[in-house]
Amino acid sequence: MLRKFTVTNYKNFQGTVCMDFTDVRKYDFNTQCVKNGLLNKALVLGKNGIGKTNLGLALFDISYTLTENMVNPLQVMPESFLNAYSNERFATFEYEFQQGNDIIVYTYRKNTPTNIIYESMSVNGENIFKRDGSSISNYDGLKKLGLESLQVRVSNGSLAVLRFIYNNTVSKPDSPITFVMNFVSRMLYFRSTQDGNAYIGFKSGGESIENYILSHNLVSEFQAFLKDTAGLKIELQKKNVPGMQDYLVQKFKNRIIVFNTIASSGTKALMLLFYWMKHFGNVSFLYMDEFDAFYHYDLAENVLKLIMNDDSYQAILTTHNTDLVDNNLMRPDCYLILTESGLRSMPERTLRELREGHNLRKLLRGGEFDE
Repeated sequence: MLRKFTVTNYKNFQGTVCMDFTDVRKYDFNTQCVKNGLLNKALVLGKNGIGKTNLGLALFDISYTLTENMVNPLQVMPESFLNAYSNERFATFEYEFQQGNDIIVYTYRKNTPTNIIYESMSVNGENIFKRDGSSISNYDGLKKLGLESLQVRVSNGSLAVLRFIYNNTVSKPDSPITFVMNFVSRMLYFRSTQDGNAYIGFKSGGESIENYILSHNLVSEFQAFLKDTAGLKIELQKKNVPGMQDYLVQKFKNRIIVFNTIASSGTKALMLLFYWMKHFGNVSFLYMDEFDAFYHYDLAENVLKLIMNDDSYQAILTTHNTDLVDNNLMRPDCYLILTESGLRSMPERTLRELREGHNLRKLLRGGEFDE
């Protein structure tokens, strides 16, 4: 699991922003939010333009750095990579993972989206490798992993040492190298906007969601999902036309209509969620940006509960919807507020002892957690 993520001097984050999953408080309700002593589900709130999307892009920079999985164009734009107000010439990314009882720290710095100028990895405080530019390196710690014979040949910053080691060795299944690479390769970010759907990580390439549902014979299941989640009572069918690609239609009393032409933005967002839910069993970390942008508040609650009740992956959801701030849904340490000063949970933002009976929404709107 991911214990902590820290980023500095990236996009609109001039200072350091830390997402700390170890900041678990002693609440005895909504315990499904916590797993192995770490936050497993959290909701990030923040004003427009504060950086909720950039937080996701920062967190998923490691996916671009270590894998060939899907990349968002915003991740690789050199002109907006570093903070425009800072004099620093590089951005720093630090990921702290928990593998059983071991703590793995992987850190790197970049001066462009594609150029690594520093990289290091440690396990329980013991160095595994360190590269500082192209002149200073220390790979002695590889002996601890039985990789003392490996000749690390990384001549420029476009290739991560961690990726080189993984691709050029047969690592043990319990190796920290294997653990990090497997975790990162299964990270997923997605969002639905008026401009269309976008995702980062997990796999590469695009796919028609409608074709996926049809080819996997999921029409009935998708129809039931819409009813159970959003209360939509509609009848869907697979339409076969000789010589043409199959498509999804909605059946009415007197006619059928192509589903994609009449589905609302919210229904299409649910279609996207349904598609990715079919992959959640292989996901390690999920980031759903503006997850409820097209949802009614009741539907937003239902979707949040769906994510909450699946403990097989860690998840961060971002929103503007303060109606979701409720101890009946989550708990104070799982509500993270992003401001210009950083990302902190509700308990960190007040001297008040927050309890199950508190109306968190009322406190939030009343300015209890303001700076």
